[in-house]
Amino acid sequence: MSVRFLSYDVKGIQKSIFSVSSLLSIVGGSALIDDFDRNAVRSIAESAGNTEIVFSGGGKGVLETDSYGTAEVVKNALVKEAGQLGLSLRVGISETLDKAMKEGNELFPYVPDNLHGHPCSESGLFPVQESGVHPVIQRRIDYGSRDSLGSRILDLMKELDAIPDKIRGKKLAFVKTIDQSDGPHGKAGKKLFSARNRWAVVSMDGNDLGRQFRECRLEGKARSVWAAKFSTAIAHCTEKAFALAMGNVLEDLLKEDELPIFDDNGQQTILLPFRPLILGGDDVLLLSHTALAMRFVRLMTENFEELSMQANDIFGSDSYPLWPANEDGMLRISSGIVFIGTSYPLHSAIDYAEALLGGAKAKHRSKKKNPEPTPSVIDWESITESFIDNPSDRRFRDLVFRDMDLNGCRIELTRRPYRMDELEKKLIPLKEKLKSSISRSVLTGILENMRKPWSQRVLYLSSFYRHGNNRWIAEFLNETNPADIGDGWIVDDSGIRSTMLLDAFLLCEEEHRISAGGVK
Repeated sequence: MSVRFLSYDVKGIQKSIFSVSSLLSIVGGSALIDDFDRNAVRSIAESAGNTEIVFSGGGKGVLETDSYGTAEVVKNALVKEAGQLGLSLRVGISETLDKAMKEGNELFPYVPDNLHGHPCSESGLFPVQESGVHPVIQRRIDYGSRDSLGSRILDLMKELDAIPDKIRGKKLAFVKTIDQSDGPHGKAGKKLFSARNRWAVVSMDGNDLGRQFRECRLEGKARSVWAAKFSTAIAHCTEKAFALAMGNVLEDLLKEDELPIFDDNGQQTILLPFRPLILGGDDVLLLSHTALAMRFVRLMTENFEELSMQANDIFGSDSYPLWPANEDGMLRISSGIVFIGTSYPLHSAIDYAEALLGGAKAKHRSKKKNPEPTPSVIDWESITESFIDNPSDRRFRDLVFRDMDLNGCRIELTRRPYRMDELEKKLIPLKEKLKSSISRSVLTGILENMRKPWSQRVLYLSSFYRHGNNRWIAEFLNETNPADIGDGWIVDDSGIRSTMLLDAFLLCEEEHRISAGGVK
């Protein structure tokens, strides 16, 4: 008898979930994969016997079995279950945990039993014997209607006493459709985002998880036990941080606003301005009302860091820490947010948010031989045009230029991405000062004028001296003497001159876009 580790990975999760534009189907596709990880995998492991789940979440996992034969039984059951759900699965069987996490040498794509019939009216998927919805897509729609993921989050919020007093004891629901043809829920969802038909796509992911495994010096069974604790702790931190942040944001919102109420089969239901799409392991994918997204991310980051330290105390030990690569016992989490129209293809918006997240992590990841933990970082973009390219090209085109009046000095009108502590201590206070002291009419054209050469920027900024309330902007970005500039400019070792004022201004602009209709 020899231990065998079996890894599985649902392939093409993004394509599987977001290939159908209907939000209800997307919600169902996400819930279906969540159910596969949480229930189907556990049931298969228990039925096979002599099998333990090391971790399972986010469409991937590793199981420890007592032999190659048992691993084969589990593999066949997983592949069968995935096929019934319309999912493709990559599976591998390895002798060690590390190999199992890296390798998956067998691919089992979802293939319909036959291709005779008509394309699905919702997805184009073959075959439908008669015109209508493919059974795989109908299953997702059914899962979306039940919204098991949303119910689980609400149950956790109740358990943590995170439901605001104003709505405690009432029936609550997350948005799962904004299509008015889907009945009262769809009409209420449409109303939530009708002010400007915009929402925020939020992607979050834990930092340095791979480094924890690389730094772990345990072997054999001890390594498997540690990995299981690690996985449990990550899920605990992510889900609890999510639920607590959600409660705090709603608490603040309800002090100023009301939420739409709709009739759900005869029961009055309050619709929350969020749509959780993925909450598994350290992965978070969320649709949010634009006015609430930044606040949510800031709170969740704070909660996650605090909970990770608590988890290190609970799950770790004197002999071995839970996060071996982080001496301070704290994990960090990073975020990407894109503010975008609800009509823009969701899969593309999600790709953009994840690109922002990945770029932020890469920029702030330590390059030292003995690296420090990657800090919690955040990047965001506000998009109003119908065509978008990648974040770096867009930012370079709009906010970066060479100023020939200053001998070709590179000017960057953005400091994104930010460390979360820098966002909290510097950018958010600057945004609030800008919003409270300067009228939008005064700031009209600031982006256009700040992109001009030094000689024209100085003339434009001098206009702010005319009014006492506006004078601080001229002083903040003072360039009258290029060798002695205002505190609003930062010059790095290579001479690049950058400012965070435009980042604060763009956040104010996004808040204004949605303010006309409130959250209702």
